Amino acid sequence: TAAPRQTGVTTFLYDLRHAARALRHHPGFLAVVVLTLGFGIGINTATFSIVNAVLIRPLPFDQPERLVALTERVSGFAQNAPFTPPDFIDLQREQQSFEGIAVYAPRPAELAGTATPTRIDVSKVSSNLFDVLGIRPMLGRAFTEEEDRPGVDVAVLSYDLWETWLGADRSIVGRTITLDRRPYTVVGVMPPGFSFPLRGPGFNARPAAAWVPMAFTAQQLQARGNERIHGVGGRLETGTWVEGGRAGLGIL
Repeated sequence: TAAPRQTGVTTFLYDLRHAARALRHHPGFLAVVVLTLGFGIGINTATFSIVNAVLIRPLPFDQPERLVALTERVSGFAQNAPFTPPDFIDLQREQQSFEGIAVYAPRPAELAGTATPTRIDVSKVSSNLFDVLGIRPMLGRAFTEEEDRPGVDVAVLSYDLWETWLGADRSIVGRTITLDRRPYTVVGVMPPGFSFPLRGPGFNARPAAAWVPMAFTAQQLQARGNERIHGVGGRLETGTWVEGGRAGLGIL
């Protein structure tokens, strides 16, 4: 009689049984296989999350095609770098191609006044950041230019922080929260789905739970070359493309 014809399915089942027997007799190798598969799946998941957030999903801002991330060319370094406070002020004063440019920097803080004090990611931002992004708060308002100075302690909250830690209290505007043992008056709450900075592989890419004014001090504005931790984003003037923006900054 003729031997039964092997199909792709029967061959796969045979290989699977053979592999299972081999792994059963070598538990150490089995552990390595499981760990390798788990590590590979984790890497693929993380990679997709970053690619999906940065490249596939549209940016959750108004007219995102007009938004540009800016970095500095630093002598002696192969890669561009974040801005220092004096360099940002120079850029803000001299640029001619942007409707507005904004600066932001990370600042971890302890949120107190809740059931359990917790560390959160806070971002210090210039007063025009939300205008540059084209997003308005869901409750209250954004920062004013007068609030972007030392000694003014106000905060805008993310929707997740407002909902999870503050009970989605719609009367929160005008009340205070405690960040690093200092009271901050809440002036606004951002809408659900808003996230900034966007999560990604680069510097300063952890979404903030709250935002406070940048409030550069006199010492910061005089210390050139220090505090190179400031991200900068700009909204191009209507009708201006990226190449025109570069020309306007004198970097073509």
